[in-house]
Amino acid sequence: MKDYLQSHIIKKYLPNPMILSGLKKYMNSSGWEDFYIGNHLLFSHRKTYYSTGMFPEKLHSHVFFEMDIYMEGSISYISDNQEMLPHKNDIMLFPPGCQHTARLLEPGHYERYVFYFSPQFFADMGMTEFPAFFSQIHACFHHIRPDAYPTFCYLLEHLKHTLTQLEQDATLSAFSDVLQLFHLITVSSEPNSTRIMDIPANVRELREYVDQYFKTLQTVNEIAQHFYYSREYVSKIFRQYYNLPLSEYLMIQKINYAKALLTEGKSVTCACSSCGFHSMSSFINAFRKRTGITPSEYKKKKKNN
Repeated sequence: MKDYLQSHIIKKYLPNPMILSGLKKYMNSSGWEDFYIGNHLLFSHRKTYYSTGMFPEKLHSHVFFEMDIYMEGSISYISDNQEMLPHKNDIMLFPPGCQHTARLLEPGHYERYVFYFSPQFFADMGMTEFPAFFSQIHACFHHIRPDAYPTFCYLLEHLKHTLTQLEQDATLSAFSDVLQLFHLITVSSEPNSTRIMDIPANVRELREYVDQYFKTLQTVNEIAQHFYYSREYVSKIFRQYYNLPLSEYLMIQKINYAKALLTEGKSVTCACSSCGFHSMSSFINAFRKRTGITPSEYKKKKKNN
């Protein structure tokens, strides 16, 4: 969570955070408070009004877990070529590396509780394996069983109250609530399979084609021609589900592959050519635009880590 915190201090957080022993509170420029509990976990309660043109979610992934508890809003969650339609208090878990996004279906308020936490959160407790619910490699969509529902709601509200009121021993109390919530979700939740739909085949095929051939593909026109569609059509249907231009998804796949090569110790020249860039300048500009640093700086940072 250290990298996430540092990037948000620069881009998203307002000045003058509240810092206590084991607890940090930052006001996000989007209108909610982010609480860092210890070194490896973030919690926030987010309620925001979104219109169709201003919804910021895009297909993305993290190096940490994301767990969302849905409360309100005309939205769906998309991951692994499936669309999940939540009810209040449904739980979505996106493991590290799992691509996902939320999709705004109608303008309105979108409310959810969000937990971001690194794998180190469990390792610090001496656990050599993740709890069952958190050991999945694909997105999980669960609901709490009726017998555990009152306890689940109480723990969630108590955690929010503890952090917003910052009472005595808030850090210890917050850790207690989080651990009880995680345990309850592990032992008392069930898959919500009846609320899952497959992404339309034509949209899924576009993404799978880019995933397979991104190293050699250069433009959206090439993708459209392969499927005998117009450029406008493939761009429209892809953005409809993933909130992301198809051209940007292609570039993200290239940059993610380049990051993996640089992490392995490959040269910047090798990463550039392996991802299908025809010039070093275009590679460096594309890399910096999406990571904030140059490929050389990224490679050096990974080597020092």
